[in-house]
Amino acid sequence: MPGIARVFVIAACLALQACGRIDAGNTASEGHCSAVTNGAVVEKIRLLEEAGASSNVTGMTVEAAARMFWPEYVSIGPDGSVTPLDEILSAWKPAPWAAYFRIKELSIRASCGMAIAIGLSEAQAIGAPETAKPGQFRWLNVWTLANGEWRLSATQYTRF
Repeated sequence: MPGIARVFVIAACLALQACGRIDAGNTASEGHCSAVTNGAVVEKIRLLEEAGASSNVTGMTVEAAARMFWPEYVSIGPDGSVTPLDEILSAWKPAPWAAYFRIKELSIRASCGMAIAIGLSEAQAIGAPETAKPGQFRWLNVWTLANGEWRLSATQYTRF
C-alpha cells in the first residue's frame, strides 16, 4: 500500500476510535460513541453510496457534486496520486460515463459523526463492445457529518 494511502487509512481508523465527543445518532455509552454496522446512520450512508453509484449512469451536475463532497475532500487514485476537490470539480463532466454501475459489496461502519464505507463495484463504460469485460474496483469512502449533513470527505480506490 502506498505511503500516503496507508497514512490516510490509519488516520481514518484512529478517528473512528478516538472521536468520543460527537454523537451522530450512534449508541453512546459512558460518553463514548460506539461503532455501528446497521441502523439509521448506516442506512443513510448506504443511500448516499447508491445515489453516487447511480450518478455514474445518470450524470451529475458540478453543483450537485460540490454539495456531495466536503470542501477538503481528497481522492487517492490507484497509482497513489492525491487529487483535491478543486481539481476534481474543475475537470468535472456532468454527462454519464457508465452504461451500468453496480455496487456488488458494501460494508459500512459508522461512529461519532464519521462513516467508512468499503465497497466492490462493477461498471461498463458507455459504448464499450458487448464482449468487453466490465471493470471492477474496490473502494473506501470516508463520510463526515457536520451541521446535520453527511458529505464525502475522502476516497481511495483500486481497479482490478
